[in-house]
Order: sequence, then C-alpha cells, then structure tokens
Amino acid sequence: ITFDTIEGSPEERIIKMYKNVVAGLIKRGYPYQKSWTHWEHEDKLKDIFEDLEDLDNITRVFEKAKYGYKLDKEDIKIAKESYEKLMHFLR
Repeated sequence: ITFDTIEGSPEERIIKMYKNVVAGLIKRGYPYQKSWTHWEHEDKLKDIFEDLEDLDNITRVFEKAKYGYKLDKEDIKIAKESYEKLMHFLR
C-alpha cells in the first residue's frame, strides 16, 4: 500500500485518507493482512493502542464512504480531524 494524494469527491478523499492511515501503520510495522476487513484490522490494533478513538472515527466514516452512504459535513469534519492526528502520530 502506498500513500495517495487526497483529492476527488468527499467520499474519495475519505477513502484515500483511510488508505493513507493504513499505509502509515504498515510502514511503522503494525500488523496488517490484506484479507482483514477494516474492522478486523482495527480489532488487531486494540491490543497495541490504548486509545483508538481517532482510528475508530476514520474507520466509521470510511465505511460510509466506501459503501455509498451519504456523508454529512460532520462526518467529513470528524474524518479530517482524526486523519490529521493519526498522520501526525505516524510521521
């Protein structure tokens, strides 16, 4: 997995944000298997991280974007804030 530029529709941007977080986790050596769903991946990280609020937030909004649910302004705001915190941690 590689890092993507965050562009496109709101849904496309959220999907790319989530992908970038996963790429950052992989780069830092955290567990990942391609066969895991996004929720299985988060579950595997629960044993490593005390606080998964930001990962949970971006995963929840990613799921809405990926499966065609309408995103509202609050979803986008939450995802952006969580993305920024996670990427700061992963740098």
